[in-house]
Amino acid sequence: MMFIKQSIDTLKSQLKENKLQIFSHQGELQTVGFYFNSPIAQEAITEFREINELYIPEDYEAFLLQQNGAKFHQLYLGDTNIGGGLELYSLEELSKVKQFVSTDNEFYPIGYVHENYLWIKNCVDNNKNYLYIGNTEKDPMHMNFEIFLDRFIISNGSNFWEWSKLDAEKYYKYY
Repeated sequence: MMFIKQSIDTLKSQLKENKLQIFSHQGELQTVGFYFNSPIAQEAITEFREINELYIPEDYEAFLLQQNGAKFHQLYLGDTNIGGGLELYSLEELSKVKQFVSTDNEFYPIGYVHENYLWIKNCVDNNKNYLYIGNTEKDPMHMNFEIFLDRFIISNGSNFWEWSKLDAEKYYKYY
């Protein structure tokens, strides 16, 4: 069952002027912004897939059909957007970024989060856990795009994929 549309629609319903106040780690209250691109047509996705010889998973395609790119949890300091958060590329941006960061066609970048690229493994092998994170080294996230985005939203933009690695000793060194 795909719930990506519901996750984004519910998030949007909570925004005021594309911003949200969130309770962050260690008791911080932060203002974060969200920006959503217009949807893209199915024909454009199909053409992009064929020209670039890319596997586009069903849940990621559903996102593109709803929002051809977006920015989540952009941190604000007063009225100034200081960035951060998650940037999900439009197909046009993806094409440009891929030229600079990818030397092969095994992975392609779909976004940038917490100083790392978010990658899709370009392989149709029924692997539902096709999402990777990293720069030169790509670490498996053991999830698909839909689960990643849902968890990113409900964790208020945290790097939730590292939480299990942060026991009490490591947590206090990190923060």
